[in-house]
Amino acid sequence: MKFSLTPLEDCLTKYEEVLLKRDLSKKTVDELLYEVGHVRHKITSTPSKADVARAYIWLLCKELSMRGIAPKFRNELGPVPTRTTSYLKAIDKNDAPYIDLQWLSINYPAHPLPKRWNVVKAIANLPSSSTDSSKWKAFTAADRIISRKLNIPRKCDLLEFSDTQKTGMRYFTTGKQRKRHRLVLSNENTVKTSLKNNSKKIKQITSENIERRLIYWRAWILSGASDSWQSAADIFNQITGESLSRQGMRNMILRLHDNKVIIRRGKKKTIKPAIDGL
Repeated sequence: MKFSLTPLEDCLTKYEEVLLKRDLSKKTVDELLYEVGHVRHKITSTPSKADVARAYIWLLCKELSMRGIAPKFRNELGPVPTRTTSYLKAIDKNDAPYIDLQWLSINYPAHPLPKRWNVVKAIANLPSSSTDSSKWKAFTAADRIISRKLNIPRKCDLLEFSDTQKTGMRYFTTGKQRKRHRLVLSNENTVKTSLKNNSKKIKQITSENIERRLIYWRAWILSGASDSWQSAADIFNQITGESLSRQGMRNMILRLHDNKVIIRRGKKKTIKPAIDGL
């Protein structure tokens, strides 16, 4: 079913004054994620209500981007009424590329883009109190990128997105990243069980420690499960919003190896997880 959606730019233009009055800086990441889920849950197919919800979600996503949390790792989706599920999916599909560009512009301001599209980085500043209508040119540039008649992998190549950047985005991603995300989902319970069994031998390890180590493992798998420690550390930041050094990532993965949660395979300098298919 096709839905007629208001352009996201128009949603922001209409409710810009209201959005600028909202201060989200004191909210925690968990509170922001809860708020996104709460707003999504209330979306109905009534255009006016959907428009204000999308505008507010944009603002919440902007704050999450400023905290470093990538779009792919915002677990905000809660239960939604069946009658609006298709409508919500249509909104997600429409708004995802803009939210990806918002996150990229905030977290990678120096990322090189073709000159004609470089203005899209100004999308990171919207909404803004500026009365200059030219500020919306960022959305015009974004529209040109999104509507370009190329498949998504070609768009990613054209925009020179790295594997690490594509890992954190929902729209601007490729089959390789999606495969790694599926591998994480399909093997997460196995690794968690292994971590729990290991914790029985070490009394100091708490359930919080286990969840924390699971995030290290996720980031490592999503980086390709090799010795690309900086990439894994960057993905850890995308998941948690916390900075981590490449050495810190390497030390934890080696510790998981020593505890037999993962094992070495292949080349001496490469660590592979002890799970078939990875």
